[in-house]
Amino acid sequence: MLTAAAVVKAIFIPLASAIVLAFFFRRSAPPRRVTAAFFIGGWGAFLLHSAILRSVPPVLPPDQFYAATLGQAFTSAFVEAAVPEEFAKGGWILLFLYIWRNEFSPHGAFAGALIGLGFSMRENLAYAATVEEWRGFAVMSHGAWGAVTGRLLQWALETPPGRFWKALWAFVPSILLHGLMDAMIFVVDVLEPPVTGVSAKTHPQEDVGLASLIPMLGACAAALFSWIWAIRCLRLARQRMQRIAGRSATPGGITRHRP
Repeated sequence: MLTAAAVVKAIFIPLASAIVLAFFFRRSAPPRRVTAAFFIGGWGAFLLHSAILRSVPPVLPPDQFYAATLGQAFTSAFVEAAVPEEFAKGGWILLFLYIWRNEFSPHGAFAGALIGLGFSMRENLAYAATVEEWRGFAVMSHGAWGAVTGRLLQWALETPPGRFWKALWAFVPSILLHGLMDAMIFVVDVLEPPVTGVSAKTHPQEDVGLASLIPMLGACAAALFSWIWAIRCLRLARQRMQRIAGRSATPGGITRHRP
C-alpha cells in the first residue's frame, strides 16, 4: 500500500539532488529546461525502459524472486536492469541534446544527471507501494550514470567523424558500471539467500557473512567510481559554461584578463 511516508522517501533525495545540481548551474541553465530534463526526460526514460522490458523475456521464473545462481545474478543485472535502463535514459539525453543543440548542448553531463535523477524518482515511486525506503544509493548512482552518458554523448555530437559509433560507445561505461553494481548486489542473494515468509519470523536473517563481503565491496567500488567520474564530468561542464559566459560578456567575444 502506498503511504505518504513512502512517497516522501521516494521523491526527497532525487528532488533535493536535482535542486542542488540546478543551483550550481543556475547561471547557464534556464529553469524551464532543468524542469523539462528532470520530469519529462526522467519520467519519459522510465516509460521507455518499461516498454523495452516488456519485450525482454524474464530471467527468473515467475515463482522466484531472487537470483539463485551466479549466471542468473549477472544476466538479470545486465539484461533486465543495466542495458534497458541506460539505453532508455541515454535516448532521452540524446533527444534533449539534439533539440537544445544551439544553447544547451554543452550541458551534456548536467542534462544527463537530471534525467538520471528524474528516472530514479519515478523508479522509487514504483517501488514505494511495496518497499518503503530512501534508496539514496541507487538515486545517486542513476544520476552519476546519466552524467557520464551525457558527457560522452555530448562529445560524440561535437566530433563529427564517426558520430554514430561514438554515440553507441557512450552507453558502454554506464551499462558496465550499472550492471556490475547490480550483479554484485544480486550475488549477495546467491551466497546468502534472503529469508522470507514464515521462516523469516522463526529464523531471523543473520549477519552478513565474509563470503558476501567481497561482492558488497565490489558494488560499493562500482558506485564510488561512478560518482567520482560523474563529479568530474559535471565540473568540466560547469567550467566550460563559465568560459563561454565569460567570452560572451566581453566585447568581440574576447575574454579580458585582469592585469
